[in-house]
Amino acid sequence: MLKNKQTGFTLVEMMIVIAIIGVLAALALPAYQQYLERGRLADAKQIMTTVKQEYEANRLSQPRDYDTLDKSRNKINDLIRVKVANSSVNNHYNIHAHLEGMGTNAYVVMLTQPLDATKRGLYMDYRGTVFKCAKGAITGRNFGEKGAKPASCTERF
Repeated sequence: MLKNKQTGFTLVEMMIVIAIIGVLAALALPAYQQYLERGRLADAKQIMTTVKQEYEANRLSQPRDYDTLDKSRNKINDLIRVKVANSSVNNHYNIHAHLEGMGTNAYVVMLTQPLDATKRGLYMDYRGTVFKCAKGAITGRNFGEKGAKPASCTERF
């Protein structure tokens, strides 16, 4: 009579495999989330740069459409709305613009506010330099005096 040999994995072997998978997932998930945030911030920076360039080009080529501060605000907010609607930034960040001055003295600064307070935001000054802001520091349209950079936005991006 032949012995019937059982094949397969023991419970201990299965538990070891599950533990290894759990450790790998615990290490990989935060890194993946940081990767996604960096990608979205890069998209937000690109949108901010594009909006600023298009706004300034349009303001120079069609000055009558930008002859009041209200018209200028409407134009730049329309540009932001169109650019954000078709991007990965759409459900994760709000982009706000602050305009100062009129004519050749006009300038725009922008702020990227994360919808999740645990994420970083961005600030773009009137020269187009972009800074990363501390996590949870951008909670609304917290532009300083005349669109000044918030104190928490120190690291260039």
